Amino acid sequence: MYLNHQDQRATFIGASAVTDADGHQVRAGAGQPIFHVEHSVGGTETRPLNRWRIVHLTRAVDDGLLEVFTGMAKQVWLPEFIEIYIRRDLDIELSRREP
Repeated sequence: MYLNHQDQRATFIGASAVTDADGHQVRAGAGQPIFHVEHSVGGTETRPLNRWRIVHLTRAVDDGLLEVFTGMAKQVWLPEFIEIYIRRDLDIELSRREP
């Protein structure tokens, strides 16, 4: 992982294998392609934006992945894991307004 504090950006580089804290090699399964993710923030204090980019390393276009991310792009609310993080880890309560 690479953190760019100035640009408020975190980059995660996917790997097919890593070594855990005990020295054991953990290998990726075949159920999901390796991917890289860049998370960042934008906007203003009153209208913040959660920005991210993802690159899946596939040999060809994967219609299943396209379908998942197309559906995500149509959502008007934060992803559930982001809401959980804000509530639990940042101890900030959220309330929704109609879009």
